[in-house]
Amino acid sequence: MTQDPSLEDMCGTECAQLEEDGQQPLRCTSTTSSQSEPSEQLRHHQGKSLASEDPKKKRAQKPSHMRRNIRKLLREDQLEPVTKAAQQEELERRKRLEQQRKDYAAPIPTVPLEFLPEEIVLRASDGPQLPPRVLTQEVICLDSSSGSEDEKSSRDEVIELSSGEEDTLHIVDSSESVSEEDEEEEKGGTHVNDVLNQRDALGRVLVNLNHPPEEENVFLAPQLARAVKPHQIGGIRFLYDNLVESLERFKSSSGFGCILAHSMGLGKTLQVISFIDVLFRHTPAKTVLAIVPVNTLQNWLAEFNMWLPAPEALPADNKPEEIQPRFFKVHILNDEHKTMAARAKVMADWVSEGGVLLMGYEMYRLLTLKKSFATGRPKKTKKRSHPVIIDLDEEDRQQEFRREFEKALCRPGPDVVICDEGHRIKNCQASTSQALKNIRSRRRVVLTGYPLQNNLIEYWCMVDFVRPDFLGTRQEFSNMFERPILNGQCIDSTPQDVRLMRYRSHVLHSLLEGFVQRRGHTVLKIHLPAKEENVILVRLSKIQRDLYTQFMDRFRDCGSSGWLGLNPLKAFCVCCKVC
Repeated sequence: MTQDPSLEDMCGTECAQLEEDGQQPLRCTSTTSSQSEPSEQLRHHQGKSLASEDPKKKRAQKPSHMRRNIRKLLREDQLEPVTKAAQQEELERRKRLEQQRKDYAAPIPTVPLEFLPEEIVLRASDGPQLPPRVLTQEVICLDSSSGSEDEKSSRDEVIELSSGEEDTLHIVDSSESVSEEDEEEEKGGTHVNDVLNQRDALGRVLVNLNHPPEEENVFLAPQLARAVKPHQIGGIRFLYDNLVESLERFKSSSGFGCILAHSMGLGKTLQVISFIDVLFRHTPAKTVLAIVPVNTLQNWLAEFNMWLPAPEALPADNKPEEIQPRFFKVHILNDEHKTMAARAKVMADWVSEGGVLLMGYEMYRLLTLKKSFATGRPKKTKKRSHPVIIDLDEEDRQQEFRREFEKALCRPGPDVVICDEGHRIKNCQASTSQALKNIRSRRRVVLTGYPLQNNLIEYWCMVDFVRPDFLGTRQEFSNMFERPILNGQCIDSTPQDVRLMRYRSHVLHSLLEGFVQRRGHTVLKIHLPAKEENVILVRLSKIQRDLYTQFMDRFRDCGSSGWLGLNPLKAFCVCCKVC
């Protein structure tokens, strides 16, 4: 029995190499040279494959909370031409609005006393400078430079964006930067200064601020003007600036989309209803499509009837200066319309008469699918007992219905599309998102209370719907924003990673502030009473005590391996029933 020293040495070297790499070494055995050659060669190739796959495994098994090495970030000049064109259009729109703000300055409204908390700050970019008398009497401005020298020196450094177009990173001391309140307002978008979002002396609400003299004033309906709050006035003006911009430009421009990201309870529905009323009264727009969750269809219809009642619903002695009725119709497409003919009838009335069409997400997806769905899916049978009969006339009718639906909903589609609970568009690969992307209308509104939930790709999906190609492709957005921002939030992030993360976050906010308006519950502080929590302890009744004793006895008898221990949710439901 002889051993092959070369194979043994090679196997030992391979095992040592695997031990250094952290892999389990292969077991080496001594056999005859004729028998060991095929097996040793096989083990040798296996060891090589393990060693070659080791870096990939390490990269794949790296925890998500650990930083990644980012090789290179794209520059703005390396983006696709469509992305550059979309960003240039938005830049020109903001320049036009800024020029109008300078040329046709709106008068400063009289601010009531209840709108003078410290949270409200008047920024110079939102309107003309106030005279000293107004500043001292009607508006409270916060001075970010107040404080002792020690406090200034102890603050953290803040990254400030350069005013130029180059990607320069300028780090300044926080004593030179704006206060936290100003920074938060800047991140919220346009028309977020509630000092300017006020009624005039006659109680009216002017929507088209800073408009040219040749354009007419656009006011809200009197019943809406009495009801809206300052942050809702800002939301209506924000919608007008993005979707209409000016009455003259509305006729020649395809318009832009926007995201109204107000928290739940801030009145997004009222803002949209007010804007739709203004849209139909002062522009040639004819149709508006509102895609909402199916369980809120009746709520939307009730809101329309409450804030903008139909003329026949008002009393005969109604005064127009008190309640102004709507002059457009509200159509609804829900589960009551079972057949294709009934759905086509509602769609035809909406296209011919104009107005608002309310429908659910699932209904929209079904009506815009390419394949026929009216007859449902055929049941799978092992063997057909009779021949299949196809009604050619019915097939022709189905094809005609699909063409009508596609023309009304997608090509060319409505003048304005509104998507309530827009965070449903967070997956761009879903069939509903794909169907919505087929709409040709560029005037799109997304209503959501959750614009950003620690997932930048979902944020990109919503932005890409209202402004196609504005943030580039998914790969470009991931390279320029997602990866640097996530890389600066890891437990082992370097100071440079954190600086880059903060810088890219500022760049992203500055890009989106023109068409994304974010408002939180802080705007309701001055309207709601202070929150009070009272804890009341109540003794268990006799039957509750007996039931709870029986429950604990069963739990003790079953132990941790019983159904109570394995399924805490069931145990919680039992306790709720005892309570």
